Amino acid sequence: MRARAAVGLLLVVAGCHARATTTVDAAAQAGSGRSRSSGGRSRTEGREGSTRDGSTPRSSAAPSPSAAQRRYEEGLAAAARRDWTEAAAAFSDAYDLEPSTELAFNTARMFEHLADFERATQWYQRVLASNPTSAVRAQATSRLANVQRDAQRRRDGIAQAYASYLATLN
Repeated sequence: MRARAAVGLLLVVAGCHARATTTVDAAAQAGSGRSRSSGGRSRTEGREGSTRDGSTPRSSAAPSPSAAQRRYEEGLAAAARRDWTEAAAAFSDAYDLEPSTELAFNTARMFEHLADFERATQWYQRVLASNPTSAVRAQATSRLANVQRDAQRRRDGIAQAYASYLATLN
């Protein structure tokens, strides 16, 4: 029987946060599901719960966070600092390691903050292709329409970059 660990993912929706949880195999968190020993048997396949060298396996130790979980947490920290570039990179890396609708949505939101409408569009399309819940589908569809509208406004020359907008406020 494989142990399972819950991995919390943040779904950033219209400026508020909602939590979603996915389940990940503990073996996947530790790296590979099988060790490479001779004869195709794993190191822990001995008799009476012992390894080939006679020691007992450590089943009570909590698995270390996966690389995807670490990158996700780094993305959360970067988003909290409003470092959208680092947050987008971290969420994208986490998605590459462990694809999920929530990570795709988070990545799209970070590119939206950066006014990188092309990449935000690509990530929202990835969200919609992942068979999301109806609530997430509605949010992603709405945000995608806004991103596409903003991209068109930029192409038409009637939108200004975010940094220049902030300069007008000071």
